[in-house]
Amino acid sequence: MAKFQINDTLSLLGRGYVLTGDIIEGEISPGDVVYVVLNKGLTQSTIKSVEYADWVTEKIVQIALIIEPFGTDDYKDQLKGQIIDVLDK
Repeated sequence: MAKFQINDTLSLLGRGYVLTGDIIEGEISPGDVVYVVLNKGLTQSTIKSVEYADWVTEKIVQIALIIEPFGTDDYKDQLKGQIIDVLDK
């Protein structure tokens, strides 16, 4: 099991939801399952891709998890700052 802290979120048409942040512990791989709290309930999604996000202009280096959509678009503000569990596939 791994833990990931979400710093920001966005949606990429045709790719899925993107969660940027930091791996706090463990390892994360495509196919792993993330668990997040949305609308006061636990929701799960599968990681499609793990990418390195480097914003040179802001001097920020983070990991980006591209995940399957949750089926709701009101997730962005709810996820920022959450520390989520990631379970091996």
